This record gives sequence, structure tokens and C-alpha cells, in this order.
Amino acid sequence: MRHFPSLAFVPLDQVRPYYVVLKNHMLNEGIDGIHDFIQYFEETWEGTPPRRGQWRPSRFDVAVWNTHGAVLRDQHRKTIISKDGILVLKPR
Repeated sequence: MRHFPSLAFVPLDQVRPYYVVLKNHMLNEGIDGIHDFIQYFEETWEGTPPRRGQWRPSRFDVAVWNTHGAVLRDQHRKTIISKDGILVLKPR
């Protein structure tokens, strides 16, 4: 499970293919609790894989948490949690 945060540094258009590889690897390893983690990750960060051809959106769009472009531009981001609990990412 420790590899999933690395998806933040993958080019935006390659996040889903790499996610599928990581997910399949973890499922094949048979790690305890992996199904719960996968469900959480998909609903919150990645989106749910298609059952009828369309990915269902996640709570946070991949473009919000992916930092690949910002790293290449040497741009930093800071995270702010607002009073209503909404995650806001702002460039510094």
C-alpha cells in the first residue's frame, strides 16, 4: 500500500494505468484489508473503474492532488483544510 502515494508524481494522463497496475499487484498479493483500502482509494482519490465503459468520479479530481507538473516547474503547493472540512490546495 505504500506505493499508492507515488501516483501523485506520475504524469496526469498515466495515473489511471499505473493505478490499475498497482491495484492488481496488491490484489494478487492477498494483503489483509486491501479490498477496503482499494474501495476507499477509488471513492476518494482515483475514481471507480468502469463497469459499463465509464469511470465514476472520485471525491477529489486527480488533477487536484497530482503534483507531477508542479514538481517539474519547481512549484510548491500548500494544503489548507477549511472550517467546513474541504481540502483546498493553493500554490505558494
